[in-house]
Amino acid sequence: MKHLSISVIIFLLFFGLASEYYAQVIKPEDLLTLELTFGSEIYGTKDEYLLAIPGGSMQVTDAGDIILSDEYKIKIYDKYGKGKKIIGRRGQGPGEFEHNPLLLMSPKGYLTAYEFGRIGYYTIYSPDYNFINKKRILSSYFFPEDWLNNQGFGPGDFVSLRRIIYLDSSVRILHFYLRKDDVSSYILMYDDDNKDIPVILNQKTGDIKNITKNLRSSLTSVLFVWGLLPGNRIFYCQNNEYEYNEKTGWEYTFHIVSLDNFEDKTFTRKFEPVPYSKSFLERVVSTNLKRFGKEAVKEREKIQKALKEKKYWPPIQLVMFDRNYVFFILNNDYEKGNNLNEVYDADADVFVSSFYAPWGNFDDQQPNIINNGYAYNLETDEDGFYVIFKYKINPAVYRK
Repeated sequence: MKHLSISVIIFLLFFGLASEYYAQVIKPEDLLTLELTFGSEIYGTKDEYLLAIPGGSMQVTDAGDIILSDEYKIKIYDKYGKGKKIIGRRGQGPGEFEHNPLLLMSPKGYLTAYEFGRIGYYTIYSPDYNFINKKRILSSYFFPEDWLNNQGFGPGDFVSLRRIIYLDSSVRILHFYLRKDDVSSYILMYDDDNKDIPVILNQKTGDIKNITKNLRSSLTSVLFVWGLLPGNRIFYCQNNEYEYNEKTGWEYTFHIVSLDNFEDKTFTRKFEPVPYSKSFLERVVSTNLKRFGKEAVKEREKIQKALKEKKYWPPIQLVMFDRNYVFFILNNDYEKGNNLNEVYDADADVFVSSFYAPWGNFDDQQPNIINNGYAYNLETDEDGFYVIFKYKINPAVYRK
C-alpha cells in the first residue's frame, strides 16, 4: 500500500512580522493524519461504487462530497466514503461520455465534465448534480477568425482549449494555449452569455519565446496556472514572471483578479533561486537521443544551452488551492526530492506557513486535491485496486 509520506518543517509567521519566522518542527506523521479509506472491497465499498480505472480528476464539494470519473460515469461519494449518486454512462448522447471526463467545480457548486478526444465535449451539471447541457468544444466559437487574424494567427497555427469551467449556468472561464512559430501564449477568458464581449483576464502576462520550434519540453515549458477563489476572484501566475531587484532580491509575481470589476492586483514574493546542477544539465542531452536522429539532438542542445544561460530553476513548480488558501510549491530543492511549500491566505493577504515536502509535478506523493483542510489522494490498496485516501491536514499549516 502506498501512502503519502512527507518530511516537513512548518514555519509559522507572526502577524505583522512577515520577515521573522518561528520555526516549529512537525514530524512526518503529524502533518497528515489518515482519516478515511474507501473505493475497494477491502474497505467496504460495494457494487457499482467500486473504483475500476478512475481518470480525469477528483473534486470535493464544500459539503464534503467526493467526485471522480470512472467507467465512463461520474461517481459521487459522501464525506464518509459512502456511495451517494452516479451520473452519466457510456455513450454519445446528453449526459453520456465517450471518455472519462476531466472534472472541474466552481465555488458555486456547478460541475463541468470536460472530455478530451478527436471531438471534444463538455457537460454542465447544477450544484445538486442535475444535467444542464452538453456542448461540443469548438475553439473557433470562442476565438472567431477575425480575432485570430488580428492577433497574427493563421490557419496553420495552433489554438487549443485546455480547460473550461462554468461558474454558473451562463458564465464560464476558458483557458487557451496558442502557439505561432516560436512564440506561445496562454489566455484566460471570462465569457458571459448575457454580455457581448468576453474579457481577457490575464492582461499582464506576456508572450513566451519558445527555445525550440519543434520540441516542447517540460524543462523549458512555461507553467501557467490559475484557480478560483472565494469572493468571486480568480488567481493566476506564469512562472517566467520573476526577476532580480537590487533592493529586494529575487521576487516572483502572482495576480488576483476580481470577477466583479476585473481589477487585476499584482503581488510579489521573495524567493531563493536554485541553480541547475552540473549533472542535471549534462543529462539534458542524453546519449539515448541519437536513436531519434540528429534533429532531436540539436533541439536538446538548444535547450541545454538555454538552461545554462538561465542558470536557475523557475521559482514556481505547481500551485494548489484550498478555499482562500493558495499553496505555492516551489522548485526549492527539486533535485534532492523536496520542495518548499508556501501557504498564502488570499483573504488576509499574508503568507501563513511554509513547509518542505516531496510535492510537485515530478512526484506522485502530492495530494490530488486539497479542500477544507483535508488532502485527498487516489492510490492503491494491498491487492492493487484503486482506493481514495482522505487525510486531515495539520491545522498549523493554516495557522490555526
